[in-house]
Amino acid sequence: MFNRFIEKAAGWAVFHGDVDRAIKILASSKKEKLNLISTAVAGYMAYKNSNVNSPWKDQCRKMASDLSDPYLRAIFAFIADNDWWDVLDEHSLPLRERLGIAIRFLSDKDLSVYLNRVADTVVVKGELEGLILTGLTLRGIDLLQSYVDRTSDVQTASLITAYAVPRYFQDTRVKPLGRLL
Repeated sequence: MFNRFIEKAAGWAVFHGDVDRAIKILASSKKEKLNLISTAVAGYMAYKNSNVNSPWKDQCRKMASDLSDPYLRAIFAFIADNDWWDVLDEHSLPLRERLGIAIRFLSDKDLSVYLNRVADTVVVKGELEGLILTGLTLRGIDLLQSYVDRTSDVQTASLITAYAVPRYFQDTRVKPLGRLL
């Protein structure tokens, strides 16, 4: 069971600023691939304060795009350039984890830019997980409209909106349940 979550645990260690712990987690795996990856991640300690574009950093960037696991990609994206924006652009990581990273590591100005950019994206794509950003607001209704347009899942959107409309606001796209019967 533990081996199933090694990549995720190592990713979380990096997200908490503990690269040493990530190395130990990866090295403790019974998978040879993860043991080798721990060695590559250990190279970060030698280059973390260097601005030189070394072959090691180039390989980390390459691995960040080649690996299939989103947590390993995020680890290599970060250690290649010591830049959290590369991790935040890893869209296969759950939104709630990317938000946690943004809240912890970005400046207030960058955080505001990031949150607005992500909110715009989730509204356009109709990603339900984006409701943690938009809430059940008019912007959340826009997100749900995109979700319905993309999936035709009216039931889910109706159940979600029934909580907020008409209690908090009115929207012509959402009719209160009593008016439908």
